[in-house]
Amino acid sequence: MKYFARVAEFLRACEIECQYSPHTLKAYKSDLAHFTRFLDNQTAENPIDVLKAYLVHMHAQEMLSVSTLRRRIATLKSYAKFVNEREAWENPFESWKPLLKPPKRLPKILPKTSVKRLVRVDESEQDIFRETAIAVMLISGTGVRVSELCAIDCADIEPDASRIRIRGKGSKDRFVYLTNGSLRALIERKLGTNSSLHPQTAFFLNSRGNRLSPQTFRRRLREWAGECGLSERVTPHMLRHSAATLLIEAGVNLRFVQRLLGHASISTTELYTHVSDVSLKDALVKADTVGNLLDDFAA
Repeated sequence: MKYFARVAEFLRACEIECQYSPHTLKAYKSDLAHFTRFLDNQTAENPIDVLKAYLVHMHAQEMLSVSTLRRRIATLKSYAKFVNEREAWENPFESWKPLLKPPKRLPKILPKTSVKRLVRVDESEQDIFRETAIAVMLISGTGVRVSELCAIDCADIEPDASRIRIRGKGSKDRFVYLTNGSLRALIERKLGTNSSLHPQTAFFLNSRGNRLSPQTFRRRLREWAGECGLSERVTPHMLRHSAATLLIEAGVNLRFVQRLLGHASISTTELYTHVSDVSLKDALVKADTVGNLLDDFAA
């Protein structure tokens, strides 16, 4: 279809004008390639009929999750809007609005005991493990995404390590604040070690002295978790979820947590209140105040 002849132009605009992350660009490229392959076997001319057939194909034949369906349709919406703004082509999503209800999944968090093991910084540990523990402390205290963690430059950190500029999704910068003295001391010392480096040098480096990549950090985190004796699978996003939950359980205002995590919508942050409800139930079961009262009465 002629309508999909501007994919390369769309991706360039996303990269240069919108400054989307490499992860988002990769997802857009993959989604559009998937749809264009589907078009090769389509004879329908009406764009809405094609889109409906595509949705049925993904759901019935490929049996993709609702989350994947929503993402691919969202990619097509963004592309349709881009083309509609540049040429006289009717945007099919103006009249066709598929209802894809998102699944309500609670974020996966780590038990507090597991997080405690991961944040211990032992001077006797290997440099890589010590660096990983510092990164875990930073995620657990601020809830930054792994991509944001790896994007931190030395120049983004205040000299006293009290505040760090974070480059968020969609080029939305924000500040996170470090209030723990031990973490600040570790960050300050690491900054001092890097003092001879250019300010734009990445704060977290790989073994070659280049910027640490999210992939490498995920691998290091798995190795560090094993070193700490954890059997569960640990991911950076689980640490981010755990950070949010710990903040809410500590009584931090939901709006503050939203701002700290860089959520565009408060509804995303509200998911963590459900996790806190689970923690509340567990605490009540453990306390069993009624059971204690009955025990006292029986005595």
